[in-house]
Order: sequence, then structure tokens, then C-alpha cells
Amino acid sequence: MKKYFPLLLSLSFLITVVFLWDYIKLPYDKENVIIGEYYYKKFNPLNDTVRFLLFILIPSLIYLISYLLINEKTHNLSLSSKNYFLYKTDVNSSNTLNIYFFLFIILISFEFFSLNFAKFINETDMFHEGTYLVPPLNYLKTKGLFTSTIYDYGFIANNFGLISNFFLGFYSISTIILIKLLLIYFIKFFLILTSKKVINNLNFDNNLKKIFFIIFTFFVIALPNYYDGNSYFSPRIAVYLFFIFLLGG
Repeated sequence: MKKYFPLLLSLSFLITVVFLWDYIKLPYDKENVIIGEYYYKKFNPLNDTVRFLLFILIPSLIYLISYLLINEKTHNLSLSSKNYFLYKTDVNSSNTLNIYFFLFIILISFEFFSLNFAKFINETDMFHEGTYLVPPLNYLKTKGLFTSTIYDYGFIANNFGLISNFFLGFYSISTIILIKLLLIYFIKFFLILTSKKVINNLNFDNNLKKIFFIIFTFFVIALPNYYDGNSYFSPRIAVYLFFIFLLGG
């Protein structure tokens, strides 16, 4: 039970932050004269940033500090020691989570193919979605990637049409929307990979690893939303997660 204490303590602080979420706020800047939602609701735009940092930092620091206090042999504060700060141990990279990993892949694949794709086409924002059509057209006509277009959504995002044109021989609003949905699918895929890698390296017994992996992975794959492309897990996050996963080995 002692080795699970840091995790339980960290989770308790995380839950506390969630319950106090609406009370975590900064005073409104009365010098703000820009008329808008923040002005009418007297909402400080830094509130969400502070809340997010507390949501991440407090549980993480609590876990780290309590883990180091309980496990005395895991750190060494002598700069001359090869085990300075954290004690290096050989991690048993077992295949305990493989079957659950593949079950989650099947689950997100089933979710993807169960989407009502007609809904995305019927509710198209012609003005904003139409801005994705111009940069590829400019390139196909001028052969200039950087000289023909000012990229308002970003170099990759504004050239989704070129990706579609390369694989399908054409592009349209529909194919660009499909690419966005595929990117959200890959976000879920990389989140499952990251979850498996992190939990497989925890100093837990196999049964607890399985339980923690199932609960944690269900939580993280629910964060990206196919029907909300403007959430924190927008399609562009797939690129970041890909490089983070590569850096993590």
C-alpha cells in the first residue's frame, strides 16, 4: 500500500482542483476597454491558464515529492553520484498491456467508422472551410508554396487540400474535413501509445497496471472530440503528439 500512496495523494489533489475549478479566478482587469464576452462577464482571460497550470502542476509535484520522500533509495543528492536525484533501475518492459492496447485500437477504430459523416458535410461553415480551398489552388496554379498564399491557419493546415490531391487526385471541402477527422483519430492513437508507454514503466504490479491503464486510457481518449475541432485537442495536436512520441522513444 505504501508504494501506491503517492498516486492516491496526487489523485486526491487533482480531484480537489476540479471541485475548486470555478473558484480559481483572477480579478478582472478594469482597464480593459475592449467590448466583448470578457468585458460583459468581467472574466479575466488568464483564468483558464492558471486553472490548467494548477490542474497539471499541483498533482505532479505532489506525486514527485511524496514519491521521493517515501522511496529513500530512489534519489541521491550528491552531484558526484551517477544516481544523482533519481536512482536508475532497469525497467521490466513486459507485454502485460498489449492485449488491452489492441482492444483500445479496435475501440477507437469502431468509433471512427461509426461517425455520422453526413453531419460534418451538412453543417459545413462555407466561409471558414472555404479558406482551405484557396492555398492549394494557388500552389497548383503558381507552383509557389510560400509566395502565393498568406497562411492564416498554418502551413500544414492550409495545405490539407494538397495532401488530398496527392493521394486522391483531387481535393474538396469534404476531403479536407476527412483529413481533419483522421488527424483526430491519430490523436487518440498516439494518446493510447503514450498511455501504454508511461504506465508500462510504472513500478506497479501487473494487475494494477492493467486497471490503471484501462481507466486512464478511457479518460484520455475521451478528450479529443470529432464534433469539436476547436477544442484543446484540435487536429494540429496530432503533429505535436507524433514528435513527442518520437522524442520519448
